[in-house]
This record gives sequence, structure tokens and C-alpha cells, in this order.
Amino acid sequence: MRLRGWHGYCRQQGAGHQAANIFDPVIAGLAREHNDINVLTLGSRFLDLQKAVEIVDKFMSTEFAGDRHAKRVNKIADIEKKYS
Repeated sequence: MRLRGWHGYCRQQGAGHQAANIFDPVIAGLAREHNDINVLTLGSRFLDLQKAVEIVDKFMSTEFAGDRHAKRVNKIADIEKKYS
């Protein structure tokens, strides 16, 4: 398994997994909406249970916006294919 990542965002090449380490519900929504993140990671050292539940709820209730964001996500996937 090879992971490529930047700013807390990783894509597992060839598997269609995009992961982000999330620390706030707002960031969870933006990660889903703008980056089509489909794997959520949480750091237990920095989150209490209430905040973790808020993050999961926001993540699960947010859809990918597509449009201009899809163009960027597809460009990233194309670059990964080229160099994998």
C-alpha cells in the first residue's frame, strides 16, 4: 500500500481511497465537500468523545460538491496514475 499525502490529506493509489485526519466538524465538511474524502481519521489525543461524534456526524452528512472541485480531484488522480 502506497500513500501520498499533503496537509493531512492522503490518497491510496489505485484503490480509490482518500483519507484526511480531521480535528474539527467544519474541516470534516470541507474535506468531504471539496476533496471527496471517503476515509476519516481521528486523533484520540486531541479529541474528546463529543467532538469526535460531531466530526463523524458532519462527515457522514456532507456530500461531495463536484463541479470545480471534481476537476481538481481528477487532476490529482491523473498525476498519481502518471507517477505510480
